[in-house]
Formats: sequence, C-alpha cells, structure tokens
Amino acid sequence: MRTKQRVNLGFTRYSDENVLVIAQTVLAAMTDNANFDEPTLPLVEFEAVLDEFADKLSEARKRGSPYDTAAKNEARKNLEASLAELAFYVNKVAKGNLPAMLSSGFPISRYRNSVLSPEIVRNLVVTDGRHKGEMVFSFGKLDNILYYEYRYSSEKNEQGEVDWGEELILTTSSRNNLIKPVVPGTIYYLSVRATNSKGTGDWSDTISWMAR
Repeated sequence: MRTKQRVNLGFTRYSDENVLVIAQTVLAAMTDNANFDEPTLPLVEFEAVLDEFADKLSEARKRGSPYDTAAKNEARKNLEASLAELAFYVNKVAKGNLPAMLSSGFPISRYRNSVLSPEIVRNLVVTDGRHKGEMVFSFGKLDNILYYEYRYSSEKNEQGEVDWGEELILTTSSRNNLIKPVVPGTIYYLSVRATNSKGTGDWSDTISWMAR
C-alpha cells in the first residue's frame, strides 16, 4: 500500500552537514511546488531558520568555542522542529503518493531499502582556475545523491601515503568546485565520495595535480 511510505519526521540521527543539505534541498524542492502550495510553515520563515543554522554552523566550525557550539546546537533544534513541521504537512497532503513525496525533497522512509549505497565516484578531473593559485575540481555525476564530500592535500607521511588531515569539503555539485588558495608548483592529491539516503560510499581513487 502506498501509505506505508512517508517522508521522515525525525532528523536527530543525521550529522550537522546532512541536516543542512536536507534543509537546503527541501527549501529548493518545496519552492513553487504545485503539490504543496500552502505549507503550514511559510517557506520564508523556514528559510530564515535555515540561514540561522547555516551561520551558526559556520561560526562553530571556525572557532569551535563552547558558546559557538551551544548556539549552533540551539539553531539546529529549531531547524529540526521546522523540518518536522513541513514533513508532517507533506505526509498529510501527499497521502502516500510517492512521486509527490519525492518532489518535496525529504528523505522517504521504507523507500530507502530499495536504494543501493552510492557507487564510487569516477572521472575525476582537475583544471587550472581563472587566477593564479586556484584549481577547479570536477567529477562524474551520480544519480540520487544528497551530496558529495571531497578532500585534498599536498602532504604525504613517512610511508608515502597521502596525509589527508580532517577537513572535508561538502558540495552538491559534481562540476566546477573551486579550490583556493593553492601554492603554484605544488602537487595536490584529491579524492571524493558520495552520500545518498542509504549512506556514504567509498572514497574514489586519488588523482594528483600540480597547481599553477
């Protein structure tokens, strides 16, 4: 029966980055969506809550003080509550209609079991940016992806393996990801992985590029 499927109402198990991407996807999908033309939470209000969380998350990433982390967590609670309100509205209006629910941008419960984990991203390409000290990273697009994460480094450890560090860059685009600043004449190593509603895929093969 169609009614066994519904959009998810809970978001606590998602990482901060996942919640942000889900909220951004929902806002874009719900805007001017004929299936859901009278949301109980106006999208302008939802966008304000989303922007608040994005700002607090950015500040917490930069400084990481207890105050910034607490402010980010509070903003996340507000965003989760707003997502839940919109999700409830979508379920009520869609009445189990899968195409309608998918058009909302929300993850779908019980639909995820038929989704496979992401494939390994392929066709990685790096080119020079428009300006000195820039490079542009692109890769093959995969279907039904929530977002990609990529990493780059110019460092190797004593064993000759790439020292990636801890920073991951999140993007929803497989094309023209600008990386700067980079040091001309330095060789950089890059890889990428994809995440969908089933989970996160394996890292791609690593490619190298000398910055110019």
